[in-house]
Amino acid sequence: MKRLLLFVTFLLALVSCKKEESPPRVVFELGKCFNGTVPGNFTMEHDDSNFDDSLYCGNIFSNTHFPLSDEACEWLSNYCCEDNKEFSYINELGEKASLFVDERKPVLMRVPTDTSFENQPDKKMTYYHYFEMADVWLQSSLSDKILSLEIWPDYEDILSENPKLGAHMRVNQISSSAFTIDTIQNNGGGRRGGNLGGGEFIQLIIPIDQSNISRPFLYEYQYLPEIEILGKTFFEVYTHEEDLKGFYTKIYYNKEYGIVSFVDETGVQWRVDM
Repeated sequence: MKRLLLFVTFLLALVSCKKEESPPRVVFELGKCFNGTVPGNFTMEHDDSNFDDSLYCGNIFSNTHFPLSDEACEWLSNYCCEDNKEFSYINELGEKASLFVDERKPVLMRVPTDTSFENQPDKKMTYYHYFEMADVWLQSSLSDKILSLEIWPDYEDILSENPKLGAHMRVNQISSSAFTIDTIQNNGGGRRGGNLGGGEFIQLIIPIDQSNISRPFLYEYQYLPEIEILGKTFFEVYTHEEDLKGFYTKIYYNKEYGIVSFVDETGVQWRVDM
């Protein structure tokens, strides 16, 4: 009898920890941040080649798609337009420069979330959920360096009935010859001051939709309620305290205008020509 009970217990453990053999192919329509101007049908196929059987029991793939909020999308509203749209900038000498939209891309991120089994606390089941992300590339008339504006999702209690959702923005500087959008996303976004594949990759990271997120925002940024730049006043501007390495040594961003100003590597400041 005791042997039978042990066998049944072992069998239940195997069933509860069975690895899913055929992950579903999931298709979502994205593009909320681009007002429908960038259609996207995205098919996700799971790759579990790095699946560690000693730590994880198996995978559960959710069909739930968490879109970016309206609040998050408004932070890209100036750039959710046609490709090659130009934005004029001016310096204190009256010289002109421009940023123009080089590429816009909605992205679907698959995020793993772990949970432990009650009967096997040393092993976990991986749940996968899908989150929308947005990416815009801006090219400059002054440099070959690209500014990448990315909206990344934030979340808490994702396995609960009422998950908490939010977002943050990353303003990156990269070399146009070193990367593609897919390369950056596959490398997880990098770090401020970091370097991926020989191309500079630096960041200003700001909170844009954190009202439902209870944990502290971990990234450093400087918030300016009001600032005058070359004779014009801007409100609720985000920047960074230390100068960045690369062509864009200072970047100023707000919800109304996007990149309101930047300082180039020669120390010249440019502001959006309103």
